[in-house]
Amino acid sequence: MPSGVAAAALLGAVAVLPLLLTALGYAGVYVPMTHVAQPLIRVVAVVVTLVWLHRAFVALRGRTKFSPGFAVACWFIPLGNLFLPALVFRDAWRASRGRGGGLALVWMPTWWMATALGILPSLGFGASSDSAGGPVLIHLRALDQSVGPFESLSLETFSYLYSGLHILIFGAAFGLLALIVINVSKGQQAQ
Repeated sequence: MPSGVAAAALLGAVAVLPLLLTALGYAGVYVPMTHVAQPLIRVVAVVVTLVWLHRAFVALRGRTKFSPGFAVACWFIPLGNLFLPALVFRDAWRASRGRGGGLALVWMPTWWMATALGILPSLGFGASSDSAGGPVLIHLRALDQSVGPFESLSLETFSYLYSGLHILIFGAAFGLLALIVINVSKGQQAQ
């Protein structure tokens, strides 16, 4: 039976690392090469999780609705990758534990939010304020317009809130995925 320890550990590290690095940054501690290490750890975590997922479905063959190949391939199906991974994880949970799996349906919207918050800046979402620290304007370059002003919100406060929200939701998405991997693995070991 496949062990989900490596996948869960890597997913947990991906969940905690941004929060840890942010806290260290506020404490004045510089950690070199994080711009290289963080994406590399994420890629390794995703690859190890997909390998674990395939092995889990091989071990659960005959008890799942999906094949091992589809369990991995569903991540790469345009539009299908918006909902199929949650169904695959729920299927693995139910096959290994006998019931439950609702956590996978909670995980998916969290994953969407983390992804959206991560790509918004590259799509032209930003914020600015005048040089006197006036009201914050939210910019949507893709639509070539600004929304605002937010009279009571400084640009620095907005940036902290946005970054904090992204770090928390990103951590929750990877943390929930680690919990799913742990639960499916425990269910397999119990059988």
